[in-house]
Parts: sequence; C-alpha cells; structure tokens
Amino acid sequence: MPATAAGSPDSRRSLHGAAAKAIAAALFAAAALTAAAAESAPVSKPAHAVWRGNGLSFWRDVKYGPRADYPDEGDGFRGQVGDWRPAAGLPGRICRHCSGQTMDLYVPDTAAGKPATVVMYVHGGAWSHCFDKGAIPGALFRAYMKRGVVLCSPNYILQIDNTMNMQPGRRDEATFGAMLRDIDLAVARLKPLLSEAGVKMDRFVMAGESAGAHLALLYSYDQDNPGALSLGLRHDIKICKVVDIVGPTDFFAMNEASGADAASLPDSDPRQRYRVLMKRLAGLADDAPEKLSLERIAAWSPVRLVTSRSVPTSFVYGRILPLVPTDGMIPLSQKRSLEKALEAAGVRFESKTVTGVHHGDVSTVASDWIADQCISH
Repeated sequence: MPATAAGSPDSRRSLHGAAAKAIAAALFAAAALTAAAAESAPVSKPAHAVWRGNGLSFWRDVKYGPRADYPDEGDGFRGQVGDWRPAAGLPGRICRHCSGQTMDLYVPDTAAGKPATVVMYVHGGAWSHCFDKGAIPGALFRAYMKRGVVLCSPNYILQIDNTMNMQPGRRDEATFGAMLRDIDLAVARLKPLLSEAGVKMDRFVMAGESAGAHLALLYSYDQDNPGALSLGLRHDIKICKVVDIVGPTDFFAMNEASGADAASLPDSDPRQRYRVLMKRLAGLADDAPEKLSLERIAAWSPVRLVTSRSVPTSFVYGRILPLVPTDGMIPLSQKRSLEKALEAAGVRFESKTVTGVHHGDVSTVASDWIADQCISH
C-alpha cells in the first residue's frame, strides 16, 4: 500500500492541513489564559501538556512506553528538535517520525460527568509515511467531538519509506508485531489517563484508517484469538467494537493481484518497493524468497484472525467510479474478504461503500456514518 503523497486529499483534510492548523491555533490561544493560571496555581503539573478551550480539553504528547523518555527508535533520530526531520545521509525525500511512544487525548466538554464512548484512532500512512497521531481527518474529528466521543490517537513505530528507493538493511525492527505492541502499551496507559481526565468510560472502540485500520483490526481480533499471532498482548481495556476505514484485510489476495514476480521488477517499480516494505513489516529480509514471503505476509491478514468470538465490526470502503472496484489504492475485494470471514464466523458487522471518492476522501465523506458506528451498540 503506497504512502499517500503530500498535497493529496487525505493530506489536505488531516489535522495537519491549513484549516486544521487555524483551528488548533485558536484552541491554543483560547487556552492560553487557562494555562497561565494553571502555572500560578499551587498544584503539581502533569508531565504532558494540557490545554482547555473551544469546548474540549486536549492532553498532548502523553508518554506511554519505555521509548518515550528516550525517543530513539533505533535509527539515530530523537524527538527533541521536532516531530519530523529529513533522514540525513539517505537520498530522496525521506522523513522520519521521531516523537517516541506518545499519544494525544481529546475530551469534549459534553463528555464530562457522564458515561462516554472512548475511541482509539490509529492513523494511516502505509505503516511508514509522514503521518503521526495528529493526522485525524478534520471532518471525522468534528463528527467525534459533536457526538461527545472521547478520542485518543497514539503514535507507533514506523518503517522508513523512501519513495525514490527502498534502502536495504534499515528499519528491520519496525514490524507489524512491534506496531501492535506499541498500540497495546498505549491502551494500558490510557486507563490511568482517563481517570486523570475525569472520564467515565462506558465502552471502548478501536478505529483506524488505511494502514491504521489494518492494525486496529489485528489488535481487536487478537483480543479473543491471541494464539493466532502469539504476541502476548495485554489488552488492558476490553474492546467492544472495531471500526475499519479502508484498511487492508487480506494480504494474500492483494499480493496475488499485484502480478509479476518481484525478482523481475526493477527497484524503481512501485510494486517492488511495496513488496520490500511488506517483507520488512513481516520481519523478513529484503531478498527473502517470494513463496515464503507471500505466506508470512498473509499471516498478518485480519481475515485470518476472525473467530466466532471476534468483536462486532463496522467498515467502510470507497470506489472511484460505479464500475471501478477500487478507491485507487484498496480494492473492494478487501471489503468482500472481510465480509465473508465475518459471515462464516457468525460475527455481527455493518458495512458501507461510498462511490465517487478516492482512498484519502472516504473518511471525510463517511465521517458521520463512522462516528455513529463508534457510538452504536
């Protein structure tokens, strides 16, 4: 699944967009007086920043794991200067996320003092690209806040994706398993954070978009089928539903459909770069045999974890045109694969297809449906 290009609809509609920056600036400005008063008050301050204003409270950069105090994820980059910087010594446009194991929490004022749905949103970006916990589509964020949803968004370890040339021998440790362990640590930290924020959690929902949807599905299905991946995840909070936004569900089908043996593809071919990325995510060497790679990668397909005990699932996918069964990145066959697996296991699900949109626009067009699915039982 290639990374979303800068300036794409997904990028424009994220909280990193110009409009969202203006909203964030207003929020921070409105919270300035509150923050100043808090500094003069004779109370101990939390290690993370807390802002209040515009109808919500915002816990920013909350640390959740051992890498948080020393956010070097094995590639020499740390988070003191900024969240993103060019990766020195590598050709092409490469950015590296380096804010360590941190997460953000958004609590709307309407959620105070009453049972609330808590949603953990896992961002997308091909498990590798320049997105982080702030990359929540603006329309979806507003839909959540309007419904009084308490929203948590974590960072997690990423691969380096050089869109010009996948560099051999780098980011071997940033696998699907490592990403799921980060999410598990974030969930464990979320419990005391909700208590600190005064949130009375009624139900906990996992949600994600694109690559993040894949991880959200895996994490949710691992809860009741831990033997499939054998990662030893703790699952400190019981998940009652998972919401998948345009996520890959069946890697075997996707790899089979991509055609052409990787050995016959030049390094510049996007399919070759995709296959190298997928091998690293599965913990394989770049030159691992194709037959072995296909099966090892396919083992990380959410459809393979579904059992009769799996949590209820909602999912939405898109298509560019009525007769074009893809959003330009994820084929609708991935939706059908998940439907078949859930039907066979007798798991309750809701699904939706939106037409006339590309991959990065689905969450915006379907934002109200997605938010409603999160709060519905």
